[in-house]
Amino acid sequence: MEETLSPEDYQKLLQEKDKIIESLRAQIERLTSEKDEMIESFTTSTNMLIERIKDLEAQKIGYRPQTANILSGGINIKVILSHLTLQTSQII
Repeated sequence: MEETLSPEDYQKLLQEKDKIIESLRAQIERLTSEKDEMIESFTTSTNMLIERIKDLEAQKIGYRPQTANILSGGINIKVILSHLTLQTSQII
């Protein structure tokens, strides 16, 4: 048996569908904004970390290394990070 919708029920169904679509679009917009904020925060944090690593390396070797040298692994980042952790715990 196939049921047919009355015009009123069909109209209610369409309105409900529109509400769901509007809600999903708002959720997509919110998540997109949150993603953009997270990317910006990550970029800022990474840049700050790289600059701090450069400063620590300059103290250690006498000159500031280039970012590419840091990222390529030419500098022992684990040692620098442990040094940063030690300094941070001393500040707190």
